Amino acid sequence: MPGGPEGALSVNDKLVHGCAYASLTLLGLWGRLKPGFVLMVLLLHGALIEALQAWVPDRTADWRDLLANSIGILVALTAVFVVRRFIR
Repeated sequence: MPGGPEGALSVNDKLVHGCAYASLTLLGLWGRLKPGFVLMVLLLHGALIEALQAWVPDRTADWRDLLANSIGILVALTAVFVVRRFIR
C-alpha cells in the first residue's frame, strides 16, 4: 500500500472491504432485490474486481479481500433475516 509499511493497513483494509460489501448488500435488499440475486451479483462483482487487479500495475489480486467481501455480504444478509424475523 502506498504511503505505509507493507501490511500496516491490512486489517483496516479488510474491515473496509467487509463494510463496503455489507452496505451494498443492504442497499440491494432495500431496493427489494431478491437476497439470492444480491448475493450472486456481489460475489461475482468482488471476484471480478480482484481478478482484474492482477493486471493493473502496482495492484495484486488478494483472495483475502474476496473473503472479506463475502463475510460482509453474509453478515448483512444474516442481520436482515434476523431483524425481519423479530419484527414480524
